[in-house]
Amino acid sequence: MHVSGRKILYVLGSGVAFFGAAFTVLQIIRQWSLLEITQMDSGFWWLMAGCSFAYGLANIVLTFGWINLLRHLNEFVAAPVALAIYGMTVPAKYIPGNIFHLAGRQALGMARGIDGWRLAKASVYELTLIVAAGLLFSILILPQLLTYDRPGIASVFFLIATSVTATVIYALSGRWLLLAFLDQMIFLFCSALIFIVLIAYLAGDFDWALIRSQAIGGAFILAWVVGLITPGAPAGVGVRELVLITCLDGLIADEDVLSAVILSRLVTVLGDVLFFSMARLLSNNPAAPDAT
Repeated sequence: MHVSGRKILYVLGSGVAFFGAAFTVLQIIRQWSLLEITQMDSGFWWLMAGCSFAYGLANIVLTFGWINLLRHLNEFVAAPVALAIYGMTVPAKYIPGNIFHLAGRQALGMARGIDGWRLAKASVYELTLIVAAGLLFSILILPQLLTYDRPGIASVFFLIATSVTATVIYALSGRWLLLAFLDQMIFLFCSALIFIVLIAYLAGDFDWALIRSQAIGGAFILAWVVGLITPGAPAGVGVRELVLITCLDGLIADEDVLSAVILSRLVTVLGDVLFFSMARLLSNNPAAPDAT
């Protein structure tokens, strides 16, 4: 692609990224205003800092999933370049429409010399695989929904279903697609674990029974997936809360669920800001040689 064309794509992609960053700031202000700041102790701030940092690291795992998808499509991108592209466009998911992070990633990727068709296919693969991974985790909430007090059986079914899915992916598509799927499973697991820790904190003295509750993690991931595929909901706002309250009815008080959602959203936004900042440091001149 001609250098001037790359510059135009870079400007477009960067515009989407920074527009998304503005919406991210609005999200921070919105979630912050919902918190009772005067009631927060020092432990709360350490918890939020740790969870935000952990979520930022989880974004790196998700980026490597995207790298592996591109490798599956015979597009080999250096990790620093991929992290810069992926991280720069993460805030755009907060723009109403729920697609601008993909559009920004497409523009920035093409500006770096990555084939546009392969970028588009990687986005389709990514959405398909992460929805499939999320649905696998939703198996863990079945005992809660069916009022069947045998969570161990759900765990066994989850492990079997995950193993079968991973085997089929490897048999049909090879190792790169399998690695991308596993990266997404790790990202979802980390996200759910953060939410469970927040729920346990709100319950007081870190209720370890709640931390071990697979139903909470399964409900969070199911809500995350529903929010992801809901058109027009920026980062699943509103949709995830409804799914969580429905799934956790009788297990967690509604007010605790909503409080955990607020904290979780703040953690997510702060983690995305950290990831965006790292990506910004990694980004360089759009006229640089191809990254492949």
